[in-house]
Amino acid sequence: MKRVLYALLAAALAATPAAAQVKKPALTGNPIEDIKTDLNGGTTASPILTGNLQKDAIALWKKIQTASTADIAYAILMAKAANTASPTGITTGAAMRLSCLIAVQTLNAQANGSNLKDASGAVVPRPDPALLTDAETLAEVIDAVQPGGPLWTSCSGAAQLAATNTVAFINGLVSGAAGLAVLAPIK
Repeated sequence: MKRVLYALLAAALAATPAAAQVKKPALTGNPIEDIKTDLNGGTTASPILTGNLQKDAIALWKKIQTASTADIAYAILMAKAANTASPTGITTGAAMRLSCLIAVQTLNAQANGSNLKDASGAVVPRPDPALLTDAETLAEVIDAVQPGGPLWTSCSGAAQLAATNTVAFINGLVSGAAGLAVLAPIK
């Protein structure tokens, strides 16, 4: 599991947009603070991520798990409407965000078990205790957020448009407007 988490951190640091003209902050000589600054979209204000991969992955998971299904569904409708209003054949920012929002919605349903139904179509209640269920849930999260996973690949384009790394973008997205504002501060 540690290898997956380290791979996620390495990929997050390597996933900075290649074509974006973003002025990177100067290195301070303190690697921990420099990584925190990079993970927070180049700003030191209101950290989105702490630089501790295990804590950040758990915090991100909790935000996705507790996100309101109505809020996610409404955001998806907004992104669809914005994308539909664009000329045909153009990949828009809304289309990239839509892909990410759908991946968040899918992971939210997996995390909450709302997509687990019995033969009659009723949602299967989560068992208590849920030791094996918790282990499977964690494995599904790791599958989804690792580089090449559905959440990662679905959100990387929108992250690149926001001139940040994928993990910081997803965290900002599930943190709401304030989280995204930290990624693109108004100067």
